[in-house]
Amino acid sequence: MTILDLVLDDANSLKPKLSHRDSQKLDEYLTSVREVERQIERAVGHLLREQDRRGEGARRHGEVRRQSGSV
Repeated sequence: MTILDLVLDDANSLKPKLSHRDSQKLDEYLTSVREVERQIERAVGHLLREQDRRGEGARRHGEVRRQSGSV
């Protein structure tokens, strides 16, 4: 569960009290925030894969990995 998921729960309880226009604006805003969240997740995933490719992830997690034929 993300922070946005928690905010969405609160926003959904607020929606019945909003005008149609305000409800649409809230949906637009939350959609934009969700897209930013996805972009951040993709960027973090890319960085972690890059670290793993370089072997930095293994050292960070205290794992022993085979590199260049040595342990």
